[in-house]
Amino acid sequence: MFIRSLLLFLLIYSFARNTNLDKNIRIYVIGIVLMVLCGITKEIIVFLNMDYWYYNFLIYGFQGLIISTYLIFYNNDVFIEQLRWFVPLVLSYIFIVLYKPYVGGGIIFAFICLWIILLFHKNVTKRTFVPLILMSLSMIFVEASNSLLIAIVMMVIAFDQYASSKESESYRNMELFQRKLLSHQYAEIKDIYMNMRGWRHDYHNHLQTMKAYLSMNELKELDEYLFKVEKDLDAVDNLVKSGNVMMDAILNSKISIMKRNNIEVDFKAVLPEDLKINDVDLCVMVSNLLENAIEACIQVPVEGRFIRIYADVYGSQFYISIQNSSKENLDFNARNYISNKRGEHGFGMKRVQLLVDKYNGFLNLQNEPGIFASEITIPF
Repeated sequence: MFIRSLLLFLLIYSFARNTNLDKNIRIYVIGIVLMVLCGITKEIIVFLNMDYWYYNFLIYGFQGLIISTYLIFYNNDVFIEQLRWFVPLVLSYIFIVLYKPYVGGGIIFAFICLWIILLFHKNVTKRTFVPLILMSLSMIFVEASNSLLIAIVMMVIAFDQYASSKESESYRNMELFQRKLLSHQYAEIKDIYMNMRGWRHDYHNHLQTMKAYLSMNELKELDEYLFKVEKDLDAVDNLVKSGNVMMDAILNSKISIMKRNNIEVDFKAVLPEDLKINDVDLCVMVSNLLENAIEACIQVPVEGRFIRIYADVYGSQFYISIQNSSKENLDFNARNYISNKRGEHGFGMKRVQLLVDKYNGFLNLQNEPGIFASEITIPF
């Protein structure tokens, strides 16, 4: 009884520590109750004096419930990857336990675990390998009634270790994406700066040329030259002057890209010099949203492209809203973002969500026919 209680504790602890339930306490309680029932099913059956087939029906029914609950609510981001090896393992386990007295199921199950490891060796880490081996040994040397609970514990631990490795890989990918984004943003800002510096370098040459036209009374040529200079100046002028240096740099660089892609831009930004948000974090959040907006607009015919940007501080809250034309219907939820562009879109929006959560803020994504809107609200 002590061993079963210890195994049950490990099972509940692993579930409670890692399961992503969106703070839904009712589902959280349901999961733990299922695990408790799974652990004490043997005692219930003995108490009720049920026969062998009722025993098998209930024990494997509870096993299916516990595994389903764990799979569904653990971590949606790696759900499909885990199903590739987890479901075949569970099905083979149930089948072999039923026929263990006849076909030496323990040894067969050990070979199945070995097959799983070889087939999915890139996804099964060393930490996952150990629980699979222990699960095989439980089938061979432990009484069938106890091996069930042991196997469930080992499956959950293996699942936990595999998911942890996938989460670490996802975090590394997000960090790599952030460095790439910052490098790209720096290149855009540097390009704008070099254009402005080049125009200032030519400032005296422009003055001398205009003086020459004026001294020769070539007013028509002077007017044409002034028009060209003014047009050139508009191309390098800072479009946004919000009051915050980092926000100005981000918006100016992105708006220049929007102009090059014939996107109609409407913006208003009024911000304090000190936003109390780390500049790097601000760059990642705003740049990701703007890049998504630009990419969506490029898919739309030129006459229908638009982006609206609004940023302000209301009381003690920073608020930014970005609306853009969109051709595709985007599928997203509160924790992720999925579109036709696989990979970077997901990493970008995950990073935005993490940073918004860091500041106890709120990210709101809305998709309507022909338009996509994103909003960030961060309290100070």
